[in-house]
Amino acid sequence: ECARFVSGGGHASILLADSLGEPQLSAESFHNVPPLHARARPGGITHRVLVTGKPFSVSHVRADDPMHNPVLVRAGVKSYIALPLRVGPTTIGVLFIHNFAPRDYEHDLPVLQIFADHASIAILNARHTDTLVKRAATDSLTGLPHHRSFYDALRNDIRENRAPFALLLCDVDDFKGVNDFQGHVAGDEYLQLIAQDLMMTCRPDDAAFRYGGDEFAVILRRARAEEAQAMAKQIL
Repeated sequence: ECARFVSGGGHASILLADSLGEPQLSAESFHNVPPLHARARPGGITHRVLVTGKPFSVSHVRADDPMHNPVLVRAGVKSYIALPLRVGPTTIGVLFIHNFAPRDYEHDLPVLQIFADHASIAILNARHTDTLVKRAATDSLTGLPHHRSFYDALRNDIRENRAPFALLLCDVDDFKGVNDFQGHVAGDEYLQLIAQDLMMTCRPDDAAFRYGGDEFAVILRRARAEEAQAMAKQIL
């Protein structure tokens, strides 16, 4: 909203690169403009700004210019500026400001870039916070959500009650023997293999958890009794 105000009422959007800094867009937010493609088009404006880390503006969009994204042209965008979202030497995304009338952004560029730089820091902090939250909810050995996450997910499924679901609880037979005779390192590797098998076997909407020790839980969403039995046999 601040960028729109500074630019004279344009329509702002933010596109973020993936975690590796590649020109792959993982988030889109457009106002009155259809979403762009998920991958930055080589030679296009988004790709150019991500790679160079420098702003780019067009005061008057010509429909016959292949440089412009056809989605913007069809939406009636007449001018725009693309600003790099920079954190140090890394460009993490692009801030776009579109106008539906011709406009020269040269005068606004210094202020807009300052805003973009502050936005970059806010986005990076939000990403770090999200990472910390995910780590706090995840078992470090197996990568599965832990028992607290399990109870949160279970309460949420019960509260919403949108569709039938099933709950599987299982443990590893004679896991103490694995630790006693093969060592705790082997026991850890065994648990990691089980977690990987659970993640590969579960459907996209299902959720697997390490409940604790050698115990695991699986929430099978939108599964009736016969489906749950079939999934249990497949998992076990």
